[in-house]
Amino acid sequence: MRKAYNFLLVSILLISFSSVIAQPSAGGDRDNNIGANDINNIDTENRNYSLMASDDISITPFPFGVNDEITIKIKSSNSCNNLSSENMYLHSGVGTDVDPWTYVVGNWGKDDGFGQMTNNNDGTHSITFTPKTYYSIPDGEDINIKKMGLVFRNATGSKKLKYSENGTCTDADYFVGVGNFQITLINPEVADGGIIIMNNGETLNIKVTSSEDADFYIKEGSTEVATATTAKEIIFNRI
Repeated sequence: MRKAYNFLLVSILLISFSSVIAQPSAGGDRDNNIGANDINNIDTENRNYSLMASDDISITPFPFGVNDEITIKIKSSNSCNNLSSENMYLHSGVGTDVDPWTYVVGNWGKDDGFGQMTNNNDGTHSITFTPKTYYSIPDGEDINIKKMGLVFRNATGSKKLKYSENGTCTDADYFVGVGNFQITLINPEVADGGIIIMNNGETLNIKVTSSEDADFYIKEGSTEVATATTAKEIIFNRI
């Protein structure tokens, strides 16, 4: 007998097992669990949410807000390609979960300095900026900025940085959450679409971490099978 589990990330807050729900413990501003149909009901008055994109990219500090100065560093040499000698550019944008390309910096295929990265001569390139000013985000729009889209290219745009996704090289866009609360799915590793097929008798190991104390709930269907309150991680093994 085989079972299919869906680990689709919804609005950087919900991972489904049927579901793993994480809400910040402090501040009392998360009174309700967030479900797949509740994307438009998330209260974002006081905080946004972040999720790291890939092992080939690091952002310091992380998580971050639109008014934080950040440094984005990429592995320009990895198992998929070696662009360490290229003049690398970041083509990027920020916006909502639905459209992370609302405010964009970069002119594709042009070697004009907009988004140009520094070659660190160690197999990495980096760039430092403050999102608010870099993307010219209008006052009052900060609260709507939930996600950053990133594409790394050479000067002419003829090459894009590729990265490994479950052993397969892809040049799909990178996406990073923007905000002060981060949740990360450590286990299991899932491919695009979030579907895992398991045979009967296999164990599903789930581990989710957060950047600050949170209340976690894991549900299988409508049944709550594990909880962790005021914690930075939850671990659950499903046999």
